[in-house]
Amino acid sequence: CNSVPLADYIQERYTKRVSVVPPMFDFNLVEGGDSYNGEEIRIGFAGSSSRLKDIQFLKNVIPEILEKYPSVVFEFAGVMPEGVQISDRVRYFKPVSSYAEYISFQYSRGWKIGLAPLLGSESDCYKTNNKFREYSACYTAGIYSDSLSYKDSLIDNVNGLVCYSLNPQEWLLA
Repeated sequence: CNSVPLADYIQERYTKRVSVVPPMFDFNLVEGGDSYNGEEIRIGFAGSSSRLKDIQFLKNVIPEILEKYPSVVFEFAGVMPEGVQISDRVRYFKPVSSYAEYISFQYSRGWKIGLAPLLGSESDCYKTNNKFREYSACYTAGIYSDSLSYKDSLIDNVNGLVCYSLNPQEWLLA
């Protein structure tokens, strides 16, 4: 499996025959690609529809950010908060079919800020730090939920920002 907490879970419940494959990032996926570097400050999130609960609180963050910062644009790929309208400053992109295409897409968008909210469900404890590795490889500053997934790689205010809840005010400040 791909995380120590998941290995522990499997070992406790099913079998001791578990190995952890360290997560990695294939930098060939971004090498030679073009990244947007225009005037817009793009804030992005990509995920499947299963992540809707994790991002729903952003509907209370987006209007305030857009009002305060005229050059900010929000971009969502695969899922976006319900009640948020697509506009010239809020964009939606359909999911892409492969991981390589997704990374190429993310890199090309030139997101200045990437969002990584998690509600804190039990399954969240077993995720890897995928968003951290992807954002880092794409030169994207990340704002992350306080999660076991990031504890061994993320240092708050050093290589990302940590939000300790999904309170919109905390994410606005970050």
